[in-house]
Amino acid sequence: MFHTLSEVSALTGKSLASLRKQVTRGVLPTVIQDGKHYVTDETLHGLLGGKAHAMTYASLKAAWLAEMKAGLQTGKPASPRYIQALEYGVSLVEAKSQATGLDAISDTGLRECIAALVPDYESRRCHFSQKDQAKKALTSFCQYLVAQELKTELDLAKIKAVKIKRVFPPPVNKLTGTEVAALLKLVGERKYAADYDKALNRIIIMLGVEVGLRRSEFIRLDVNDVHLSESYIVLRDAKGQKTREPGMTPALKRELKQWLKYRAAIPSQQALLTLANGERITADAIRHRIKRMSESLGIKFTPHGLRKSFATIGVTERGMPLPVAQNTLGHTRIETTDAYIQTTALEARKWLQKSN
Repeated sequence: MFHTLSEVSALTGKSLASLRKQVTRGVLPTVIQDGKHYVTDETLHGLLGGKAHAMTYASLKAAWLAEMKAGLQTGKPASPRYIQALEYGVSLVEAKSQATGLDAISDTGLRECIAALVPDYESRRCHFSQKDQAKKALTSFCQYLVAQELKTELDLAKIKAVKIKRVFPPPVNKLTGTEVAALLKLVGERKYAADYDKALNRIIIMLGVEVGLRRSEFIRLDVNDVHLSESYIVLRDAKGQKTREPGMTPALKRELKQWLKYRAAIPSQQALLTLANGERITADAIRHRIKRMSESLGIKFTPHGLRKSFATIGVTERGMPLPVAQNTLGHTRIETTDAYIQTTALEARKWLQKSN
């Protein structure tokens, strides 16, 4: 069987240019057919050091996938979906790496693939899953090649050592205390909006910036979860199946009293936040309302941005201790709460100027 120089390059890891020089110098014996140089099985076996039977890169990849499908590597047959993920991962590296064939099945090929998948901040995609698929596929393929003695344990270790990091888009814009006041005023001055609709928007804003609710927590709140006399709210089955009881500020307490007057018109519904038709508000409805308010104010923020606003305003403007913010937000780690606090250089300067 004859092999092209490209196939030999893929199997031996030698560059195509290097092989051509060896052919020109007569170091690498070849067979010429139709004006092209071919390497025999015997010569290829010698280049591989007698390590494996000569196979093309394509046949190696096919054999690896067949092995994965049969479960020979993991002890459990892989599903068709997982096989597709492995094929996709390797194809990503093949497309993004400058190397070809077996040269691409390396830590260098993986790093080149990762570097080529640039985060798209506009669509909020950091391509973590694609990078992770590429690493998992390359690791599995390299394990097969190690068993075939076409790669070394060191090659495999280098691939495993590559770290896939989540590159998050820029922080969601948060609101300052002044901006929150401007937003509440804007909501109250909306023309042609029903009073119920205005009150609903106000209470959504206040629950976000005064307690730091998650979007899922907005929609789970019931009327009997609000304890005005003791000034606290019960958040049941929050993230991590935890229940927490954050306190309420005087401003939030006043707003809740006002909102409950509107809610009294729908006594049969247990939900605290309901639409004018009496239906419990949904996560999508909250997102759409906040998006419209964001566009009206001219400052981009999201439901999660209101949650970050609570942490930032509380700690930087009101002097709230970080552990209090952590407890209110329901964070297990205080580092998570610390990451929520977003302060610009100008805000930091103004704070220091005021403190003097």
